[in-house]
Amino acid sequence: MPSLQIQDFPSELHRLLKCDAERKHRSLNQHVIHLLYEDVGMKVTPKEKIAAALDRCLSKKNTINHKTLIDPVKIIREDRSR
Repeated sequence: MPSLQIQDFPSELHRLLKCDAERKHRSLNQHVIHLLYEDVGMKVTPKEKIAAALDRCLSKKNTINHKTLIDPVKIIREDRSR
């Protein structure tokens, strides 16, 4: 996915955008993208939202330690043996 870097971005505008994003429960990045879509008159379709969310999930490092996960089969067997 392409990225965008803005130089000499006004700090006051950054602060206002960040506060607005927090109020709307979005990350700053998500909020700016949403505002840009609105400004050019484009609507983000649910399919595009899902694709973007999937891209974000796949791009993150796997932080789950599989060795510490509890085996659900073991839990069910223990519960049935009570």
